Amino acid sequence: MVQSSIVVPTTGQKRTNDEDTNNTQSPEEIKRPRIQESEAGQKRNKRLFGALLGTLNKFKDETEKNSEIDKKRQAINEKLHEKLERERAQLQESLRERREEKMRLAEEKLEKERQLWQEKKVDILETNVDLDKF
Repeated sequence: MVQSSIVVPTTGQKRTNDEDTNNTQSPEEIKRPRIQESEAGQKRNKRLFGALLGTLNKFKDETEKNSEIDKKRQAINEKLHEKLERERAQLQESLRERREEKMRLAEEKLEKERQLWQEKKVDILETNVDLDKF
C-alpha cells in the first residue's frame, strides 16, 4: 500500500517572482519585448508573410471559383428537376387519358353486346310467338 503525505509549509511566506514584484503595471500594460532583428531577418519575415498571404488568397479565390461552379451546378440541377417533374406530370396525364379511353371503349363494347342480346331476345320472342300461331 502506498502512503502519501502532504507537506504544509510552517512559515507564511509566499513565493515571489519577477511579475509579483512589478505589481504597479496592469496586465494590459505588460507587453512582450520586441526582438531586435537584423535587416535580413526582417526581409525574410516579410517574404514569408507575403507567401502566407499569397497562399491564403489563392485558397480564397479557389473557394470563390468553386462556389460559383456549385451555384451553376445547383441551377442546372434545379432545371433538370423541374423538367423531370413536368415529364412525370405529362406521363401521368397520358396514362390517365389512356385508362379513360380503355374504359370508354369497354363501356361501348358492353353496350353493343347488350343491344345485340336485346335484339336476339326480341328475335327469339318473335320467333316463339310465330311458332305459337302454328
